[in-house]
Amino acid sequence: MSESKKHIRGLAFSVARVVLEMQTPFAIGTGRGDGEVDAIFVTDANGLPCIPGTSLAGVLRHAVIESSPAGEEVANNLFGFQQRDKGRASSLEVSFGQVHGANDRPVPFIGAKVDDPVIRALRAGVVRDRVRIDDRGVADGNGKFDVRLVPAGARFTVELVLHEGDHGFDLEGIIALLPRLRLGRATRSGHGRLSVVRYQIAAFDLRKPADVERFRTLPVALHEPAPEAALGKAKTLTTPADSGRIVYTLALEPNDHWMFGTGRPIRDTHKRSRGEGDAQTTEPVDRVPVSESRIEWPNNQGKVLPDQHYIPGSSLKGLLRHRVAFHVRRLTDQWAATDGRNPSPDAEDLPEIQWLFGYTKEKAVRDEPAGAAGRVFVDDIPIPLEQPNSPKDGLFDHVSLDRFTQGPMSGLLFSEAPLYKGKFTARVELAPTPSANDDAVVTGRALQAFRLALGDLIEGRLSLGAGMNRGFGFARGELTSKIAPEWAPEKRGSK
Repeated sequence: MSESKKHIRGLAFSVARVVLEMQTPFAIGTGRGDGEVDAIFVTDANGLPCIPGTSLAGVLRHAVIESSPAGEEVANNLFGFQQRDKGRASSLEVSFGQVHGANDRPVPFIGAKVDDPVIRALRAGVVRDRVRIDDRGVADGNGKFDVRLVPAGARFTVELVLHEGDHGFDLEGIIALLPRLRLGRATRSGHGRLSVVRYQIAAFDLRKPADVERFRTLPVALHEPAPEAALGKAKTLTTPADSGRIVYTLALEPNDHWMFGTGRPIRDTHKRSRGEGDAQTTEPVDRVPVSESRIEWPNNQGKVLPDQHYIPGSSLKGLLRHRVAFHVRRLTDQWAATDGRNPSPDAEDLPEIQWLFGYTKEKAVRDEPAGAAGRVFVDDIPIPLEQPNSPKDGLFDHVSLDRFTQGPMSGLLFSEAPLYKGKFTARVELAPTPSANDDAVVTGRALQAFRLALGDLIEGRLSLGAGMNRGFGFARGELTSKIAPEWAPEKRGSK
């Protein structure tokens, strides 16, 4: 192609401005802490969370590769490549993602308002404690850390520009891929799922005077609204691209009390009175369910919900991982030895666990050059309060017992306020994407064990959260999504 034709081709392109909303918390990390927490998210000039264009382009490229058998070739045509002396520039330009304030408009880099409640919540973020899990499925005492996340509900505007070419995608098709993406860290633990709220899109050919005039009316800054004369009316995404994942939606109803995490008191029921008369004091309950803030957009106006209980996706994923390992061992006759030895490998060394939940290079059981990401995604589960199906508050007093005499230990009384019954919905995704190194027997057994674990969850054989030995956490439920029979949970049999 001649240089003149290349120049002419660059005059024809499509532009879209897309508003994204994070359905779960997320963090695109900086690789460092700030003296208060161990890991923080990337920020813009205002100290507010942002989405680097390279991060969004990277996960988009991966989604394109997964979208078709010739995905690598399509991605090279669309995003460009460099292989020795061969290469091409990207046909897709991805802008920096600017976060929205309470007025549902991107926050400008200069002159941003700082008294906006949504902006204050975004700047503060939400902090979660995390702990590394060892090969026995329990907390590694040397692996505790905390991270600051962008709260769920944060909105961002990004601009996409697609130049005319033979790359096999139009801009509408690229926008349809966005809901299948997850951004940032810990995506398999529920972080980073997004949705498309609305978008404006238009094509331009700068060889035409009318398109030149229309393009001149399009503001460069993302915080300035794009006029309908330039990009048209805002649209909603009605047919997102098929992600190729199996989505399980489980409606669960606890049988009794249940508890996740150790949060901070957020209601009057998390306080109690002690003593009598003038000596009466009020103090917080020692253990309450974990909670954090999130953002909602009624009528496209930002509203901060500061105290909302939730179930961490990492907790539910860990539960499923442990149960899948149990079923893999059961299906392969890996029983505990009677002479005190344990002949079965650790859970993280089982090939079925590695296929479903990922592994590091050091833990690979087959000759592979690197580790692999997991295929199971479990979202955080928000727990609605003050609704007909919301859980009630419980209250228990406990006293520590002497390990030798089993008598009460003076001064070690503590209390906890678990949730009682209620209903909630869990969302679990499985991406059965094949790879060249897959073993059909291992893959089949992994899927069978995963279905059995889901069956145990909805049939009340697994305990959610803490306090299993006190009867906490057992629930029953049912699948509310329609899935193919071969993916349905199985009832546990003898083998």
